[in-house]
Amino acid sequence: MSSDVERLRKLNRLLDVLPRTGRMRIVLQDNPDPDALASAAALKLLAHRLSGSASDIVFGGLVGRAENRALVRYLGLNVVCTGSLKFKDDDFVAMVDTQPGAGNNCLPDGLLPKAVIDHHPLQEMSRSVSFTDIRSNYGATSTILTEYIRLSDIEMEARLATGLIYGIKSDTQDLGREATKADIDAYLFLYPMANKRQLARIEREPVPPSYFHELLNALRRAYVYRTCVISSAGLTQTPDTAAELADLLIRLQGVEWALCVAFCNRVAYLSLRCVRADGDAGEVIRKIVGADGKAGGHDSYAGGQIPVADDTSAERSKWMKRLTRRTLKVLGLKSEWKRALRSLKPQEKSDSQGR
Repeated sequence: MSSDVERLRKLNRLLDVLPRTGRMRIVLQDNPDPDALASAAALKLLAHRLSGSASDIVFGGLVGRAENRALVRYLGLNVVCTGSLKFKDDDFVAMVDTQPGAGNNCLPDGLLPKAVIDHHPLQEMSRSVSFTDIRSNYGATSTILTEYIRLSDIEMEARLATGLIYGIKSDTQDLGREATKADIDAYLFLYPMANKRQLARIEREPVPPSYFHELLNALRRAYVYRTCVISSAGLTQTPDTAAELADLLIRLQGVEWALCVAFCNRVAYLSLRCVRADGDAGEVIRKIVGADGKAGGHDSYAGGQIPVADDTSAERSKWMKRLTRRTLKVLGLKSEWKRALRSLKPQEKSDSQGR
């Protein structure tokens, strides 16, 4: 967006569609990250202050990482699991940090939301939504919501400022990954109001012993194929393990791509990272996943998910061979495939170690 006038026009259009009665359901991706959680908290505040409507924050999975659970507690979010919720055609649904058709949320097929606010690439189904504000050039959805609150002259409480700044920090890796001037401006606006001590506590939330077992197993299964590192985290307690491991392994010297896979509740969760200036991680992950699941993302980071038949080590090994072969082919490293087959053989045996 080029000016505050255009941003204000977007905000006014959002206010036109917000419900004046009943409750709004804010739908997030199934396993929401800090950007999604903070953005939902901001939209809930906006709706309450500007239209008087109440909101439920809804997602279909779980909040996995310790830091994200700490953020939920700190923001005081009362989240709703869709296992106990039925959508109706006349529900007012807003989607934040995700879109209809993205494949990573609990929105029922055939139900269109009334509003979508996101920073991921435009999904085709979003074109039919009454209100959309999709800025794929932004580093975080939290930046969009911060701009809304600034334009609304709503007092920014320290708690929400802390959540939004964490959302921007986490999605842009401290403004070092795909951050724009808008993200930096939002960060600088929020920083004086944020509780820095609480922010540090959230980022350093204690983790259970199982976290280190999963990390150890994943590092044991990490194999480098020239400029690409691929690892399976095996059977994990949360899907977030894949993203956390990918962020770690992409720092490996000489590596340009990192693909990590975590298996949780009969779904293979993929996270892809890239440090190449001309990389298109979103397009690469879509080719890797293919017709087996859903995927998408940005130039330097992307994710996907594929349903799997069961939670056995044999099923995991089958999928790792398939995904490794596809990844090496897409990245032009097909000659590494024979070595990949040899390196994947011991995976089944190590699946049970440390658990």
